Amino acid sequence: MDKSTSVLKLQSFIDRFSQISYKGAYLWKYLEYELTSGIIDGYQELEKNSAIAGGLSDDIPDVPQELIQKTGDLLQSLEQKDILFGMIPLRRPYRGKLEHTAMDAYISCVDQSKYAVLEMEAGQDDAIVLTKNRIRYDIWGVVGYYGMDQIDRNEILAFLVESYIYPLEKAFNIKVPKAILIKCVFKASSLMKQRKAFICFFEDVLDRVKPKVVCYTHGPDPFLCFLREAAQNKGIPSVEIEHGGIIRNLIYPKNLSYSDYYLTHSDILTRPMIENGIQNVYTVGKPGVYSNTEQIKHENMPVVVNFISSLEPGVFEQAICLAERLEGENYLVSYKLHSSEYISDEEKARIVKEHHNFEFIDGVVDVRDVFAISDIVIGMRSSGVLDALPYHKIKVLALNDSYEQELLVGSFRFFHDLEKLGDIIYVDDKEQVYQEVISYCRGKKYRNVVNHYWPEDATKRFLDFMQIFLDGKRP
Repeated sequence: MDKSTSVLKLQSFIDRFSQISYKGAYLWKYLEYELTSGIIDGYQELEKNSAIAGGLSDDIPDVPQELIQKTGDLLQSLEQKDILFGMIPLRRPYRGKLEHTAMDAYISCVDQSKYAVLEMEAGQDDAIVLTKNRIRYDIWGVVGYYGMDQIDRNEILAFLVESYIYPLEKAFNIKVPKAILIKCVFKASSLMKQRKAFICFFEDVLDRVKPKVVCYTHGPDPFLCFLREAAQNKGIPSVEIEHGGIIRNLIYPKNLSYSDYYLTHSDILTRPMIENGIQNVYTVGKPGVYSNTEQIKHENMPVVVNFISSLEPGVFEQAICLAERLEGENYLVSYKLHSSEYISDEEKARIVKEHHNFEFIDGVVDVRDVFAISDIVIGMRSSGVLDALPYHKIKVLALNDSYEQELLVGSFRFFHDLEKLGDIIYVDDKEQVYQEVISYCRGKKYRNVVNHYWPEDATKRFLDFMQIFLDGKRP
């Protein structure tokens, strides 16, 4: 597949899709990941995509009256705040608390009197959650309070095939796998049953909190799309904060965009996005990335080589191969699972028994705890590769990504920029991985204390950007 040609094709469809709605909803926005995956899998003639397996249900349960009442009580309890943060409760344990690794760094910069955090209920107790000022809503309580829409699944199927699937198949000369189409139908049906309820709920929240700006990360998440739509309806600006590294390739019409403004971690991302024609992109970095980067001294311990997984094909195999080659030498190879990655306990036990210098690290473990004991970090597209950069004595390797050329909505080519700047080393094959590992020197500085990717003054940049909205202006 010629990526540049395919991106241009997809861009033309994005423009077309912005004129097609189903019952007032622009479904492409909620299904973009599945449908672009369908294009790629169509080229590869795959019948399924493991990354989107599951979720084949659009059932809405009966809602207890107590949850409905709880939603009403929540709305009555809201107070006015200058900033409303939208949150997906994806937290990991770190230093005795559950921390949202993407958002808490920004939230903690802001005066507690000025913000509230809106998130779905996930059973995470205030006593162990780092995030303050949380407004927690129950999904089904909201649906019960505002009512559920009746949706015809067959009608959605016909709409998706006619509006998205068939045009994409014809333009790209592919066949979208049936598994992806089925996933899209159930996901769209479930979201359409809930959409009006959530937009009404978020509008009521905004009317009571009266924020001057709404901020969130993971913008394509459907519930944050609903929040964005509610903010648009109320004329409130929205800001999406990057949660991982990617250069956006596509320009979205207003009714398909995920935010009004986009904050990135680095000029290395911002510059090419602006060159692509994407507007309202600003670099702020991430507060605190240069804090707590001390590493445990272990001169007489094995060299720790940590592979960071983001579910990319080949990373696990590379880790096993390296462990086999380093068997009997003074090295420990660890494999940091992605939070949604599953390997059975039996399989783990078998692998560890076969390779005494290999270990698994659970996906819920914070990467900062991993980096504190790591000497070498290896990844492919994982944001963990970027998170390792402030640890200037860690040697960072980026694996050649044979799938990178197939990304449509974004690009990871900035890894090559980081290689040119000397912050990482690109490795093309297993032999080069091995040679870079055995040439590692403990104690050597592989980057400056402040690297080329992460700005040092992120706290000031973020607060200055927020102040623009608090002053009643826009950037």
